[in-house]
Amino acid sequence: GTARVNSAEIQGRFEGDPTVSDLLRLENGGSVSGQIRYGRIEVVAGGELSGEVSKVSEPEPAVIPAADVEIAAQAD
Repeated sequence: GTARVNSAEIQGRFEGDPTVSDLLRLENGGSVSGQIRYGRIEVVAGGELSGEVSKVSEPEPAVIPAADVEIAAQAD
C-alpha cells in the first residue's frame, strides 16, 4: 500500500510506497520494499531496503499530521 507519515519504525515487513517526511527507522528483521522516500533514515543491523530509495528534498506534509506509525509483523 501507500503510506505518507511523519515518522515510521518498521519491525516487520512493509510492501508498498512509503513517504516518511522525517525519520524512517528499520529495526532488525524489518524490511521495506517499493518506492521509498524519507527525510532521515536509520537502519539497524538486520534491517533491509529494496526498490527505489530516495531522500525527500523538501518536507512533505503527512496525511495524518504529527502521527507516528509503527508497523510490527510476525516473521514468516
